[in-house]
Amino acid sequence: MGKTQKRVQTLETDNAAKVLGSRNAAAARTGAGDMEAGIGAGGCDEQILPSDAAGYIQEMAIELKDIAESARLSFLAYLLDLVIEESGMQKRGRF
Repeated sequence: MGKTQKRVQTLETDNAAKVLGSRNAAAARTGAGDMEAGIGAGGCDEQILPSDAAGYIQEMAIELKDIAESARLSFLAYLLDLVIEESGMQKRGRF
């Protein structure tokens, strides 16, 4: 794994740690499974603000859209663009 890939992976796990909360940060950084991080077993212990979750989803969708466009997956890129728009509205509190 190259330096750039490691840096991207570190940023992604740090963002996940923010969403999951400090209690689950160690599990997110070590790449533990969803169940260990508390996602699949009824969610995490700390309350996540909808605007924070929407912001995280928007950031991830932007990265995924870039990948889809690079791979010439135009319909998938279009769907991710919709996710970006919707998560932006949710982030601003427009439900």
